[in-house]
Amino acid sequence: MADSGSRLDAGDGLRDSSANATGASLYGRAIGPRTISHALAPAATAIVFGGVGAGLARLAGAERTGSAASVAWWILLAAFIVIVRVYDSAKGPLPVFLLTPVVTPAGDLSVLNVLLWQSDAVLLTLALGGGLTVAFYSGAAGVVVAVIWLVLGGGVIALLARRRLRVMSRAA
Repeated sequence: MADSGSRLDAGDGLRDSSANATGASLYGRAIGPRTISHALAPAATAIVFGGVGAGLARLAGAERTGSAASVAWWILLAAFIVIVRVYDSAKGPLPVFLLTPVVTPAGDLSVLNVLLWQSDAVLLTLALGGGLTVAFYSGAAGVVVAVIWLVLGGGVIALLARRRLRVMSRAA
């Protein structure tokens, strides 16, 4: 649960289900169904707000691509972001070797290892989702390529998340 004074965010359930990945579940459900149930609310929220935002952008004349295609793109992108969030929540605790000092003339740079470990999902979302969004709005050919790559990327990340969850449930 959240500390006193901190807010509860949509990822708390995903972190909780990953942290409690054991063979015998306290809640009577396996890790897979529990993770999926905790991903439904963030997915629905992201899809609804992303779709409404894309529709409002179309009404305001802020885009060149058709409204239906744009709303469909943002729904795909929202689903991709939730998949990356599930992948990130199944990462487990910080490996101790990342805290090993990295001594340089500028000082200890081990904090960069921790920063990269913590921000991998954000970087993945920005690189793949942001890059494909630029491709999507570049023209008709870009729409097809962006949708194909986003679906393939989301599928690969979903498989990697599934693998992480299986490894976590076996290790416990």
